[in-house]
Amino acid sequence: MQPIFDPELVQKHYARAAGTFKQHDVLWKLMCERINERLAEITRTFPNTLLLAPIPADVPHNFFYNNAEVINAAEQSLDAILSINALHTVNDVVGSLIQMRNALKQDGLLLAIFPGGETLHELRAALAHAETTISGGISPRIAPLIDVRDAGNLLQRAGFVLPVADSETITLTYANIFELMHDLRGMGQTNALKERRNSFTGMELFIVAEEYYREKFADEEGRLKMTVELITLTAWTPNSPQEPTRWERLQGA
Repeated sequence: MQPIFDPELVQKHYARAAGTFKQHDVLWKLMCERINERLAEITRTFPNTLLLAPIPADVPHNFFYNNAEVINAAEQSLDAILSINALHTVNDVVGSLIQMRNALKQDGLLLAIFPGGETLHELRAALAHAETTISGGISPRIAPLIDVRDAGNLLQRAGFVLPVADSETITLTYANIFELMHDLRGMGQTNALKERRNSFTGMELFIVAEEYYREKFADEEGRLKMTVELITLTAWTPNSPQEPTRWERLQGA
């Protein structure tokens, strides 16, 4: 499979953002809140939990931390895996999900949240318009993201049961395109595509993009809207063949 992302560059961007990340952590905090809300709905404890997240967080001592595409955990060693803001920059999503399933014990929990397909659609359109206007072509600048309609299928392909994929849309606003892109950089969310253009991007591109953005996607106060679609995945690993699955238990309740 042809890789979409440059993993070293993904890590470089997050490392660069780490020092000032708390100044740009609105979405991070929201994603953590959503994960905590889901956990609060489950009447179980998970003694051994792996947190997959690109930015180190203050987490309980029983959380192990990992942010790589390779899951460094022994087979069937974990009760739960929490993946926060990580799956959208993984080259082989199904492969990563399979690694997670293998690392989880029977009837183990996967909770994941990440930006989905509608995220940054305004910026994507503005940059595409600007490049087409200036040079007559489009270069890769914003990564393709997972559609919520496909997310549940990915979980099933990876061998999880009871897959649920939910979507929530958040809108942030910015004074101009430069403030918006500064915030994305502060989140570690800048271009890490393998096929990205490596040449210098001139100011003209952003001026044209800003004009289009403001014309098409400004709010009543003239601020630029930025959409973030948050996809939350919930799934479980099957029980052993000798035991009823969680689904069978629910059906018999």
